[in-house]
Amino acid sequence: MVKKLLVKNFYLKDIKKYEDETGNNILSFFNDIKFSNMIDLIRLGNNNCSEEQASKILEEYLAQDNHTILSVMLEIKENLIGIGDNNDNDVDDEDKIDITNYSSLTELYNNFNMQLMSVGLSYSEFWAMNTKEMYRVFNSICIKIQNETNRELSNYHTLAAMVGGAVWGKLQKDAPKVNMTPVNTNKDVDDDVAIINAKLKSFVNIHNKSIKEKGE
Repeated sequence: MVKKLLVKNFYLKDIKKYEDETGNNILSFFNDIKFSNMIDLIRLGNNNCSEEQASKILEEYLAQDNHTILSVMLEIKENLIGIGDNNDNDVDDEDKIDITNYSSLTELYNNFNMQLMSVGLSYSEFWAMNTKEMYRVFNSICIKIQNETNRELSNYHTLAAMVGGAVWGKLQKDAPKVNMTPVNTNKDVDDDVAIINAKLKSFVNIHNKSIKEKGE
């Protein structure tokens, strides 16, 4: 038996339009499970199909083994929010997305939008994506920034190994690293980079001061 898909793709622009026009907060749907809410979400996840089509999709989905109303909402929630929901016990606390911090799903996506726009993605490009694309792009950029930052830290550590030993006498064996966890809207990548830069600047200042004092 071919597995019936509940939803194909949730497009960000459709989510935004739905919440803007109806005034509904999709995030609240997961706290108060209603049939009408499920139908609305299934429609959004299937190219804004009709209510009749959405009802048929739901019926065929529930006819499969081990599928319940709860599994319907969990699958939709995973598609909309990605990994890191605050009720997921398999995810570390620091990686979780606390949906109670947001007044709507659109507000949650706007948080991703601001971070992706800061690295060159346009507003229109962002809202043209579906949720799977958005999380994939966001995670890829987080990994890229993490790797670039760790490479810079490694270079500074090599420099410190060359000249710092004469000043301090000791240096930690391994270079420091940062870990920018993907899909964590409570963590601002820009803040992390600013902190790293501040620490690096502090290191340079201390090093220059030590060299000056030694010369005197």
